[in-house]
Amino acid sequence: LRTLIDNYKLPLEERVEVGHLVLSPHQISGLFGRLEELYELHFKFFTTLQSHYDAHHQDSSLRGNLVSPPFLDILVAGLRETGPIYTLVAHSLRAHLHLLAADSIPKAFSLFLKRRGGPRELERLLLSPIQRPPRYALLFQKLLSDCQAGDPSCLPLERAAGLAREITVGMNSCTEASVRIMHQSAKDG
Repeated sequence: LRTLIDNYKLPLEERVEVGHLVLSPHQISGLFGRLEELYELHFKFFTTLQSHYDAHHQDSSLRGNLVSPPFLDILVAGLRETGPIYTLVAHSLRAHLHLLAADSIPKAFSLFLKRRGGPRELERLLLSPIQRPPRYALLFQKLLSDCQAGDPSCLPLERAAGLAREITVGMNSCTEASVRIMHQSAKDG
């Protein structure tokens, strides 16, 4: 996230401020609009998790620390806070990925991207944040597979897994709707 902000979003915005448009402010906002907010939430979230881990490191196993109720409560709170932003980022990204299509990249943007690894590198970086919730869902599912049925200590893990799945479903439905709208626009245009 920090790489996207520092190497792409901020330099593009600086160019707008000096009148050297590489992309319009609307296009910049579409590609990178909520990333700073997502970064700040993740930074707060992971700092809180790290503090909890450092203060309560009782079990030397990763699983033991991941399924401790306070740790999972912090995780669930973080997912609740970031979930809606993930959905907005997924929607906005899908609506603006056409800017990275080889045949439609404006020349100034193409040169900008070339100095930073090209359009595929930017696409890879932009997709990385929205791949987190599905990874969380898989991690929690794996941890749940080690739980005994009816074990009350696994309830926080079940909540975390359910929330990660909800966020993933929300992002997927948002993405599918964006793709349908883009295809319809292409047919109509």
